[in-house]
Amino acid sequence: MSLCECGCGGEVPIGKRKNRQAVFINGHNRRGKKCTEEHIRKLSINKKNKPLSEEHKKKLSESGKGRSPNSGSFKRGHITWCKNKTFSVVRKGRGLGELNPNWKGGSKLSNARQHHNRRSLGHSFINEPFEDSEGHHLDKDYVLYIPRDLHRSIPHNLTTGKNMDLINVEALKWIINYLKEDTGDE
Repeated sequence: MSLCECGCGGEVPIGKRKNRQAVFINGHNRRGKKCTEEHIRKLSINKKNKPLSEEHKKKLSESGKGRSPNSGSFKRGHITWCKNKTFSVVRKGRGLGELNPNWKGGSKLSNARQHHNRRSLGHSFINEPFEDSEGHHLDKDYVLYIPRDLHRSIPHNLTTGKNMDLINVEALKWIINYLKEDTGDE
């Protein structure tokens, strides 16, 4: 990983686009840059003097007629979309009591869906977990604990194979460097 060119010292995550490495952390590209007074004045004049067509003015006028200044969708006295709707008995009772997935012992169906992927993945650990680590599945069987920041720097998906080659290369580079430091080899 490279460092952000704004000078903050942060590490730039590996880019999502093919064959392109980002040079700034998101939002850091304008840090430290100032607009000249002339540029600010030109922007202001351009925005102020933008003429509205007669059609646009008419639409604005029509849309504002009969509306109070603080009317809106979530203002006092507003009727919500579901106020007078009726729901089926099945939908009403979905989240009550033992049918609620958060209930102790909860809904078996939601638990089965939620944990389906975890059951299909193996748990052969290559190394021990450490502080601020996350388990990364190199494949369906083997798990390597790597730093959380590294694990989250590359969006990946084991099921679809998206970016798995990129994250696996970075994870293996990290474990090799970690083992070299641990044993004192150079």
